[in-house]
This record gives sequence, C-alpha cells and structure tokens, in this order.
Amino acid sequence: MRHNPQQEQYLYTKSFLEDQIMIALGGAAAEEIYYGGRSTGSSNDFEQALNIVKTMMRSGLTSLGIVNIDMVTTEELMKENNIILEELMRRTRSLLEDRRTIFDKSLNILLEEETLSGDQFRCLFCENSLLPA
Repeated sequence: MRHNPQQEQYLYTKSFLEDQIMIALGGAAAEEIYYGGRSTGSSNDFEQALNIVKTMMRSGLTSLGIVNIDMVTTEELMKENNIILEELMRRTRSLLEDRRTIFDKSLNILLEEETLSGDQFRCLFCENSLLPA
C-alpha cells in the first residue's frame, strides 16, 4: 500500500477547528461591520467553514456528540451547523470590533500604499494591543 501524505489524517482540537472557522468567517464579518451586509465574495469562505463544521461533526466535537452522521436527520445537522456558525460569527465580529483600531489603520495603509506587509501588520498589532503579535 502506498502512503499518500496528502491524504494523511491529522489530529485537531475543537478549539483549533473553531479558530479555523473564525478565520474563514473573518472577511464576511468585516463586510458586515463596515458595509452593513455581506457580498458574494465570502461564499467560498462559508463553504470552507461548513467543511470544517462537518469535520467537527464526524469527529464528535459538537453538541451532537459521537454519532453516525448518516443516522442524524438533515434538519438536526442544519440546526447544529447554524448554532456553531452563528456563535463563531458572533465571536469573530466581537474580536474585529475589539481590534477595530488595528483594522482601520490597516485599511488606511492599504488605501494609500495598496499593500500591507506582514511586518507592517505585526507592528500595528503590537502598537495597538496588549497581546504579543
């Protein structure tokens, strides 16, 4: 049997997966904060977030616990999806609001220079936060 590293199974914690979902939801959350709604630009991000939620469900990392997904109704799965995504979207928006100064300064740099380097962003984060970047 050949080993295919691309199909390798990795171990992830619930916290790590939730963080990945929040990263995927970040663009849509920013659109809601700045534009009052979402655009089609975040559709791929939602697909990515949903795939991670499915991974959590298959791994027993949701309130459904360890279940055979094939035995759970579509309605129950959709309800669990919505609960998870709504809570993580709320947390994502809250984090962005808490860091709004950094977001605004990043936006200003992008409008002026059209690019924002990782070093520039880390400097903004360090200057405007008590947490290390």
